[in-house]
Amino acid sequence: MQTVRMLAEKTHAAYQGFLAKGSTRIKNDILKDVAAGIEKSKNHLLEENAKDLHNGERDGLSRALLDRLALNDKRIDGMIKACTDIIGLPDPVGRIYDMNVRPEGFKVGRMRVPIGVIGIIYEARPNVTI
Repeated sequence: MQTVRMLAEKTHAAYQGFLAKGSTRIKNDILKDVAAGIEKSKNHLLEENAKDLHNGERDGLSRALLDRLALNDKRIDGMIKACTDIIGLPDPVGRIYDMNVRPEGFKVGRMRVPIGVIGIIYEARPNVTI
């Protein structure tokens, strides 16, 4: 089994070697692949989530927490839609905004850059991280 650190290191290496330099088209292709992978894995996700819910009930998780943990067709479809919605947005990377001219004549602004790799640990809501 891979540790979180190992996964983060692999992800960071992939990011540095490919995604940091990736074009909008490449990033959108990846989002399409993620959406297709979720769609293809829908039944498997539902089966594994049912096991999580069963174990949660057995272990006494509250109804509210079980609801936040639950996946269903609507939530999975929402994950897929989130990927495709992002494709429709303009790519912010490289955009310069909040440009100001300093008294010395220098132009100073902010540029949007890739954020890198973020690890998230949470107790529920598997559908929101997408």
